[in-house]
Amino acid sequence: MSVCYDYLRPRKAEAVKKWYYKEFIKRDSLEALSYSEATILPLKFLANDNLLFGRGGVVEENGTYIEESGIPGRVFYSYETQYPECKNERVVYCGYLVPNWGHFLVEAVTRLWYFLKNDPSIDKYVFFIEVNSERQISGNYKQFLELMGVWNKVEIINVPTKYREVIIPERSIKMGQYWSDEFKRTYDAVAEAALRKKADTSFSKKVFLSRSQLKAFRNKEFNMDMLDDFFETNGYQIVFPEKESLSDLIRIIRNADIVATLSGSIQHNLLFAVDSLKQIVIEKTAVTVDFVRDINRIKGFDTTYIDANLCVYPVNIGYGPFIMRYSGMLQKYADENGYLPPEGNYESKKRMKKILQMYFKEYEKVYHKKWYMEEWEAKDFALTIREAVNDGYAYFEPFLSGRKPFLVRDYFSLNFFRSLLRR
Repeated sequence: MSVCYDYLRPRKAEAVKKWYYKEFIKRDSLEALSYSEATILPLKFLANDNLLFGRGGVVEENGTYIEESGIPGRVFYSYETQYPECKNERVVYCGYLVPNWGHFLVEAVTRLWYFLKNDPSIDKYVFFIEVNSERQISGNYKQFLELMGVWNKVEIINVPTKYREVIIPERSIKMGQYWSDEFKRTYDAVAEAALRKKADTSFSKKVFLSRSQLKAFRNKEFNMDMLDDFFETNGYQIVFPEKESLSDLIRIIRNADIVATLSGSIQHNLLFAVDSLKQIVIEKTAVTVDFVRDINRIKGFDTTYIDANLCVYPVNIGYGPFIMRYSGMLQKYADENGYLPPEGNYESKKRMKKILQMYFKEYEKVYHKKWYMEEWEAKDFALTIREAVNDGYAYFEPFLSGRKPFLVRDYFSLNFFRSLLRR
């Protein structure tokens, strides 16, 4: 494994280096705990729990919550229930089937290593969804389970259900703590099944996994088309993961010598890649993501980080909004590595002014003008965030300082005329 920090902002580079020095243990073996007459609780959201998804997991016959069944900060704790449905079956508990592809890959399937043991005594592999909800499992989620061979034994519950015996395998990875060979074997098993299927797409040795076609993010991720233009100009195949079957996506990734991705959950697709892949991570936030760090260490990737973002305010790394840029570290990378610039003019004053207007509109909608910062960000990345905000302020200074009108109505504001007279 190697990591290039040359194209990160200086303070961010130092912070990321420290993250890579943190201990990350390789476990030689995992345990699977067994509980008789245990009840699996589907997801239930309760206010003030401070959980990303909600409550759920497994409780013993006496009602004691089994902590190994949860994921702290995401899905944890029990809740009161009466008269659960009862089934005379021996099952493997798999956890919350989260409807987010990135979380699915690093959280929802980390107990499926038990399926590879080929235990014939198991009746079902049980996932849960939101209590009393209905959700069709389709697309790449279903394909993953089909390729692994477990789909016909999967049961998805939405009501509390008691089983004769519940096996709870340890998670094959806990980010920032440990990982195991079972973790890698799960994705290798899926990838090997995909490679046996006929491909419906072409392959390139250079691939960029793009987010520009995700409709839900068009009003919160700006200038993503600039990245498509940049990589396409430099001979990369532009791939939209949500538009590919899982089998084809895996074949595309397995065939590539170098893959570029955005930071965040889209990078989790590289769990299907061969080890020691050359990887470019385009950073879209002021801070970096621990999942990317740990996947890099597990797979031994040759990774280059590039700060290609403009930060106006600190934002949630999962929601944004985000603004991408070429001028800056991405341009430095291009100049030093023989890459061509994107063909379009993605940083014209008119375009960037419009993007800033949309940014503030989305920021107010999400954060209601409140200052946002996670506790872990303040602890590990306070100086990094300040560095990025200063960088963004320098770029947008005429608008952020009030020196130039931001909206049409600003031309008629008293403050603008006062500022104009002072100048």
